[in-house]
Amino acid sequence: MRDPPVVLFDFDGTLADSFPALLRVAAQLAGEENRTLPDAGEIRALRKLHTLELLRRSGIPLARVPFWLKRVRRRLALETPGMQSFSGMEEALAGLRKRGARLGIITSNGEEAVRLFLRNHRWEPWFDLVETGSPLFGKARLIRRAARRLGAGEPGRVWYAGDELRDIEAAREAGVRSAAVTWGFNDPEVLAAAGPDAVLRHPAELLSLAD
Repeated sequence: MRDPPVVLFDFDGTLADSFPALLRVAAQLAGEENRTLPDAGEIRALRKLHTLELLRRSGIPLARVPFWLKRVRRRLALETPGMQSFSGMEEALAGLRKRGARLGIITSNGEEAVRLFLRNHRWEPWFDLVETGSPLFGKARLIRRAARRLGAGEPGRVWYAGDELRDIEAAREAGVRSAAVTWGFNDPEVLAAAGPDAVLRHPAELLSLAD
């Protein structure tokens, strides 16, 4: 008998439509630090970049990046419970559960805020675990641990779904399959060029991960 499929999710931009909240937080911080926010055209260009390149272009000294990220996460946590998701996501998650998939979340967000989001959407019973507190580029270890906790046996039956290039890299490092979702931050063409195991263009396509 085959092991049940395990589908692990990034949170921001994958399950939660966090970009509007991120823009609000960025505007607050920009005002406090007398910085200028990118316009719509510049944001489209930024979507083609890896997170490392984004940090380099931000003008924030590398020594200050951890402090700056902590400020962003603290303010985003206040907005997380009320965030919206994406059209079709609820049906996709319900379908994955009906197919026997075990679901988990790997995120740098605080657990309380993520669980409030799940509760508000009535999704909490569908998720077997929430792994939080991951560093910006340290998800691979948490992916491996979550897969073990969910009883994953066959590596080919474990997926990590995310909306950024670093999510593809983390899945590859963890030895699981990567699903790049195109409804989040990074540009779809850039994601596809990175060679994930699957490129998903609508939440309904998440069901294919349980085949």
